[in-house]
Amino acid sequence: MIVKDYIPYFLTLLVIVTAGTARAQSESYHYHINLNEVVDDQLRVDLETPEIEEQSIKFYMPNIIPGTYRESNYGMFVSRLKAYNEAGGELPVNRLGKNEWEIQQAREMQRLSYWVEDTYDTEKEHKVYGMSGTNIRAGENYVIYSSGFFGYLEGLKEESFEINFTKPEGFYGSTGLIPVHTTATGETYRTRDYDMLIDSPFMFNRPDTTIIDVANAEVLVSVYSPTGKVTSKFLAEQYRPLLQAHKEYLGGKLPVDKYAFIMYFEEPSKIQSVTGAHEHSYSSFYYVHEMPQEQIAPLLTDIASHEFYHIVTPLNIHSGEIAYFDYNEADLSRHLWLYEGVTEYASHHIQVVNGLISNEEFVKRLEDKINRSKQRYDDELPFTELSEFAAGKYNEQYTNVYQKGALIGAMLDLKIIESTGGVMNLQDVIDKLSQRYGKDQPFEDADLFDEITSMTSPEVGRFFEKYVAGPYPLPLEGLLGKAGIAMVHVRGEMAPSFEVEALGYDASENRMKVVSTDKLNAFGRALGLRENDLLIKMQGVDVDPMKGKALMDSLSTTIAEGDTVSWTVERLQEDGTTRQQMLLRAPMTMVKQKDRYELSLMDNVTREQSVLREQWLNPNAPTADPVDVGSINGIIRAMYDVISGPAGERDWERFRSLFKPGASMGALHSDKKGTLQYTAMTPEEYQERNHPFFMENGFWEEELARDVFRFGEIATVQTAYEFRIADDGETNETASQRGVNSIQLVYDQGRWWITSITWNTERDDNPIPEDLLSQKIPEGGTQ
Repeated sequence: MIVKDYIPYFLTLLVIVTAGTARAQSESYHYHINLNEVVDDQLRVDLETPEIEEQSIKFYMPNIIPGTYRESNYGMFVSRLKAYNEAGGELPVNRLGKNEWEIQQAREMQRLSYWVEDTYDTEKEHKVYGMSGTNIRAGENYVIYSSGFFGYLEGLKEESFEINFTKPEGFYGSTGLIPVHTTATGETYRTRDYDMLIDSPFMFNRPDTTIIDVANAEVLVSVYSPTGKVTSKFLAEQYRPLLQAHKEYLGGKLPVDKYAFIMYFEEPSKIQSVTGAHEHSYSSFYYVHEMPQEQIAPLLTDIASHEFYHIVTPLNIHSGEIAYFDYNEADLSRHLWLYEGVTEYASHHIQVVNGLISNEEFVKRLEDKINRSKQRYDDELPFTELSEFAAGKYNEQYTNVYQKGALIGAMLDLKIIESTGGVMNLQDVIDKLSQRYGKDQPFEDADLFDEITSMTSPEVGRFFEKYVAGPYPLPLEGLLGKAGIAMVHVRGEMAPSFEVEALGYDASENRMKVVSTDKLNAFGRALGLRENDLLIKMQGVDVDPMKGKALMDSLSTTIAEGDTVSWTVERLQEDGTTRQQMLLRAPMTMVKQKDRYELSLMDNVTREQSVLREQWLNPNAPTADPVDVGSINGIIRAMYDVISGPAGERDWERFRSLFKPGASMGALHSDKKGTLQYTAMTPEEYQERNHPFFMENGFWEEELARDVFRFGEIATVQTAYEFRIADDGETNETASQRGVNSIQLVYDQGRWWITSITWNTERDDNPIPEDLLSQKIPEGGTQ
């Protein structure tokens, strides 16, 4: 979470068991909800109970569910629970607590009935996250979070469940489950047990859905956006490259056949609780602010990467505490570093490995996690202890799983690569654990560290003992340094700063807002900021809330102590509805900065550092020959050489080693009608398209001239060429052509990379410029 086997069954959906209706009891639960019958913003839930042998039995609603790591008490939203016998007579029911009822004469029970109030607009104080909450908006949207609507009978969690929905015509049920029966006005689902039911949320509304095919899986993107600011089609296009990257990261196949992104966008003025996403084995549910989709897409993509990786863990790798989850008592696993930490790390690592983000961006994300973890949390609290008691005494430390937990994943990955000589990495370990256990076989909580150590090396075992189960801060500087990443501790000093320590975000106004005057520092108090002030301008510069921190940092470098600074705010007036702009001024005061850490990629790295960094951040890339990539001259010569030669196989490993992950290629050419057009491709697509041609034809491309413009670590190369083709691989020319390759290069990780190549052929109306042809080609050197 981020603060996060079917048999067709015949059913007449509108039949509800009533007094005098006979039914042969089975071992299954049969739930019925009619979404058309909303009364006082509540829905009635009817349950045809399985056969009961006890004279007295308890009925439970969940107190806590997997992935939330906090007590939610879903039973507090249930009222008027009644039990009935076959004749329709009421049985004695006694409510024992928020989530527990005792039913007498239970052997006679045929049916339960109760009413459920939703969490999104309740007036009750509660601790249910929005992303694991419920919604009843009659005729518009229904979020049927299973934990909020469906309970279980004592000792009967392992029985199968059948869920029957009667729905408004034209509505669609979004879920990770596959319906066993569906009509225009109803849907039926089955789960093997209660765990699978709780793992499966539903959302009903008029559909806005898009399907993405990824490897063996069908991925549903379902959106409810009240004002239509966000669409499933747009989000699907943002998610598509990410999901392809997950497929590659997981070896080309996904461990699920269907997955659903169920996305509820709330109008900002109606947000009632924490926003974010909650993971499930075959779906994830999102409760987020509704805002322009272009603005929110980058954040949602990162969250989606995290939630989607949960198809690996805990779905396929989990302990008994997860497999046999206690919904009423918090009995948690010691391994949140795996379920949430490694998942958060993988969500970013997948992107850098597949070229969706740069190495620099990945390192900056690690830097942010280091600073958040060290500034906000207890760095000496053993992570296994935090995990085990996350729902209780360490609840305030829980969100460190997304900071230090992710850093544990990163450092463990580096330690595994280093200690095994690059033979294994963390994902290899995850793959082996998935094969050994899988979704139906849990591991023993106390055995996991030993299991991973036996797969890797004793050094990994010592890492677990000292830094995960022990109280020691992670050896960040040492391990990162081995991968050529510098870590500098910047001591906090007194400095001018626009930070006021009390700013949040108001989604309804799309502005930064003062959330509490209690947290204001001296500068904020001198300005005279008040609670709920909206920040409009700083020093006359409009404040984009998504870039507010960067603007503050930039403006802070232009001022000195005592300079007068100005903020423009919108302040709520006494009538409580209108706002008025106000210009606030105050002398800049010196503010004590927090200690922080800065990470950067080292420019001059040893071969050992370069190798480890490549194995970590670019494990799928072929290893480049240093002669090929050590200079501009070397990489240009290698580019021409690798595709030239007689008919036969080319060295495609060498070819791909020249390109930065995510590099592009493109050609201008004439179609059959003589119309000039541009075709884009990746290096892999170039190989796929040209491999058959090279196998049957000799091809030689020779560089004629070169012009290089270099600015530090980037370079643009215009290189003129001539190629010739021979049918039999001899020098007899059957075709020849001249043209120009325009190449972009970057120097990164101690070597040169091609980031893009675009080529155009010479024509009568497009000759190669003479000033380019007059340029000489270097004989060698390190340019």
